Amino acid sequence: MIERSAVIEIVKENLEARLSGLLQARGNSSQIIQKAFTCIAKLYAAIPPDFLNYSVRIAILEDSYDLREREAFLWSDASRHLVNSKCLVSFGDKQFVLFEYEEDFGDSEIISYYYTQRNNEYFVVNGKTVLVDQRFDSASSSVFASPTYKELDEALGNYYEDFAKNSTCLILQCIWLNPRDRLELCKKPEHFMRDSLYQHLFNSLRSHTVKREQNVDVVHPVDIKITWSTNNKVVALIEIKWLGKSGKTNHYDTRANIGAGQLVEYIKSSYLEEPDRRFIGYLVVFDARRRCNKHDYYAVKEIKYNDEYKRNDKLVFFRFYLYQQNKI
Repeated sequence: MIERSAVIEIVKENLEARLSGLLQARGNSSQIIQKAFTCIAKLYAAIPPDFLNYSVRIAILEDSYDLREREAFLWSDASRHLVNSKCLVSFGDKQFVLFEYEEDFGDSEIISYYYTQRNNEYFVVNGKTVLVDQRFDSASSSVFASPTYKELDEALGNYYEDFAKNSTCLILQCIWLNPRDRLELCKKPEHFMRDSLYQHLFNSLRSHTVKREQNVDVVHPVDIKITWSTNNKVVALIEIKWLGKSGKTNHYDTRANIGAGQLVEYIKSSYLEEPDRRFIGYLVVFDARRRCNKHDYYAVKEIKYNDEYKRNDKLVFFRFYLYQQNKI
């Protein structure tokens, strides 16, 4: 398998070749391309593209364009100054200044980079658009950013399809009172669910640290905590809950809402401890609900979450419905 870093270099070299011809036709040096790439990388080091719910433009202008009258900001502080669609203009090696997204710089504009949503990024040079090839890696939102939350989303989806849906993971098979009928969960099945998911994420995520039972404050542990060495500003907190019958205990939607509430508190506590980092809470619900005489009745019955949790943009919900028998 080709390393991601090698594939990225191939993509960037191809992109650089396409941009270089347009720049030379305009009378500019191809060194401008590396300047643009560096600015984009600095932005995404401060704000991972997974967090951008607005459009961003980065413009490289002629040196003669006067920016001295505008307030300059450090690239490393970009998250403090970007809250909506803006145009960022490079100002020296470490700073940028802000303009409105649609600002017209006339002939002073050499090249602009646009990011409008996940996997939709392009350059404009001399009125011509050059699209960025996104086929290299589905787990990253941009060729210029390290995989973080989008990679995690993909890994969780793969875990469900390959291991959880039909309980094919050997660890996960231990959650059932009787693995043959999968009607009822064993006593306290959550640690098997946690260990199964932990093993998958540990083996599938790249440039990561995956830990179990990590305290988010002095007393509260979250089931799984994920950080990335390529971007120390982002953290994922995973809380695991189960629904269904285990002995005399029956858990339904209320239990999932309790998990969502816990995650909200975990995120608040985490921000107090580390205010410069960005936290997303993942609620992973293993759904083993059963209804008498109605095979897999709950397979299409989504969990009803309180509106306050559904509106919270710091929460991500995954429901892993555990089938009673194999689904091909």
